[in-house]
Amino acid sequence: KGLINFVDWNELGCEVVYEAANGIDAKDNLPALLPEIVVTDIKMPGMNGIELAKYISENHPSIKTIILTGYADFAYAQSAIKYGVVDFVLKPTTTESIIEAINKAKKLISRESNINNRLPEMQEKFFQDIINQILADQGMILEKSRQYGISLDNFYVLLFDFDNESLDKSGS
Repeated sequence: KGLINFVDWNELGCEVVYEAANGIDAKDNLPALLPEIVVTDIKMPGMNGIELAKYISENHPSIKTIILTGYADFAYAQSAIKYGVVDFVLKPTTTESIIEAINKAKKLISRESNINNRLPEMQEKFFQDIINQILADQGMILEKSRQYGISLDNFYVLLFDFDNESLDKSGS
């Protein structure tokens, strides 16, 4: 309740869409709400913040998670990083710390959105680079394919090169 009231969410360009009673409540409502940012406490009944971050990471990887904690424990921070947590804010905290964490999450969302908007273009260039042998190293091809979300398990490419001169001479 305090977090909802002491941050001016409208000024941040954010809207609070749900206030979960605990970690399980948050997990159960995520699929319907699909927020862009989740701010969670580390200690909650039923499911703690690290477990929630793990669930989000595995099931809704585009959601950015910020964890609030009263523990300056490196193990918690390490777990949080493993599950893609954007920021790990120590309590008691200031409004500025929360705002910084939210802005950090918003920048990541914006960056990913720009990449996703350009993804088809980047995938096409990837295939052109392979066909034109600009990209020939197998390791690099596999790395780039993962980066662009392209599975090469069962992928076939047919390339036809038409010689316009021979077509013109044959009358076709």
